[in-house]
Amino acid sequence: MLLKSGENISLRSAPGEVLIFKSSKFHFQEMHLDLKNELGDILLRITFRTEKKRIYFKDRASKSLGDGWGKEHSAGLGFVSGGSATITVHNCSTASSSGSNRYQILVNGTTAGLFDSRISGSWTNISYTNKLITREQTMVEGASGLTRQLGIQTEVPGPSLDVFSYKISELLHEEQQALE
Repeated sequence: MLLKSGENISLRSAPGEVLIFKSSKFHFQEMHLDLKNELGDILLRITFRTEKKRIYFKDRASKSLGDGWGKEHSAGLGFVSGGSATITVHNCSTASSSGSNRYQILVNGTTAGLFDSRISGSWTNISYTNKLITREQTMVEGASGLTRQLGIQTEVPGPSLDVFSYKISELLHEEQQALE
């Protein structure tokens, strides 16, 4: 399944499943992947910020007395923007667990972090936002004859992602061992 920046797709999950995002060219300054339930809660938001070389995790309740955002957790970013990458989200929750969900996030097969969401349920919708910001310098001559340099900033959508969903039992044994 192909997921374009700014697009939402419907995809259901269950405990023990993995969601895989692949791109031959991950290029971004800031990128969000949101896994939402049927109520509109964000069970897991994954944010990559290349300028800080960090990956962030948080959740958001759609119904809240405040803004709904939970505590943000972060880890070092294990790859550099511009190369190929695979992001895997493992729903480590068990069918019998109550309360929160636990997610393992892997980047290129290495665990980047574990996140305990305050919100229970399975994701039913996935959205992706990736804006590339290009900056150009332009020389402009003013009415007084003075020349000055102007910076022009343009946002363009990032590349599309290939999205796959599997049960852990469908993966190779060595891949299963990388998952908690």
